[in-house]
Amino acid sequence: MKQLLKCFLFLLLAIYYGSPLYAKLQGQAPPLTGQARIDSLLRELPKQKEDTNKVNLLVALTFANRMSNQDEGKRYGQQAGELSAKLNWKRGIAAAKAALGTVYLENLNYPNALECLFSALKLQEEINDKSGTGLTTNKIGIVYFNQQNYPKALDYFFRAMKISEETGNVIGVLNTTGNVGNIHMSLGDPAGAL
Repeated sequence: MKQLLKCFLFLLLAIYYGSPLYAKLQGQAPPLTGQARIDSLLRELPKQKEDTNKVNLLVALTFANRMSNQDEGKRYGQQAGELSAKLNWKRGIAAAKAALGTVYLENLNYPNALECLFSALKLQEEINDKSGTGLTTNKIGIVYFNQQNYPKALDYFFRAMKISEETGNVIGVLNTTGNVGNIHMSLGDPAGAL
């Protein structure tokens, strides 16, 4: 019961601190979402030099288009990967691969999603990018969850949770804990989900 209460409190904090209301109360503008975010990023794109900032912008455009316009998302992800390779920037290549993997995941193209995500994970581990490794590991778990391969999904969720705990990423711990709970619910085990 104590653990359930702890998880519930973490979830409430994550929702509150991640909300547009919190940003407004702090005197900040809420983050742009949807088409407004895409339009804002597109206005910045022509201003960028061929450097890591442009890669980051292209990766952001990939994520922003992942559900609304997947073809555009893929195009920006490929451009981010090509520019990163030209710059010999492994972190950028990994980010582009992870973003493309997310587009494929949203498009239910699980073979391509796994190919991109595993490629990103390999690079992230190589350069010791713990934050990226945690996110990508969680996404791999989501792919396996969607394929109803629950043992593999649990394996990757627990790996992601461990990385999130090591790096102090509370939101990552909450996400993976929720994903593990979803598996237990899918298996008809509400007690395990709690």
